[in-house]
Amino acid sequence: MKITSELLRKRSLARGVLVVDENLFNLAPELEKKRFRVRMFPAGTVDEQIIVNLTGRTLVTNNPKDFEDEVPVVEFSIIDTTAVSKDGSNLATMISNAWIKYRLNSQANFILRLRPDGKHKLELPQ
Repeated sequence: MKITSELLRKRSLARGVLVVDENLFNLAPELEKKRFRVRMFPAGTVDEQIIVNLTGRTLVTNNPKDFEDEVPVVEFSIIDTTAVSKDGSNLATMISNAWIKYRLNSQANFILRLRPDGKHKLELPQ
């Protein structure tokens, strides 16, 4: 891949790198509209392969139980969408607003549990 000024500009304008779980694939384009860099693993990728590649990134998932224990070990973060609607546009807006409110770009190793009423729960595992 050739590095161009366009690619560097897009990267510098990104708010963060989010890895979207395969069951939330509709969310990816909406997050990109909100200036997030989005990564997805191919369908059927086992959890162990996903975990190894999450260091320094944030996983958006509705299956947080599969990943929570590894957060402080592998040093990644989770945005838990279990309790909210999976509508792509609304969910992307909710994530974007929480990203700003909790200053998630400066947090390391967090678990953010989204709530429909906007009273999200931020956990900082040890």
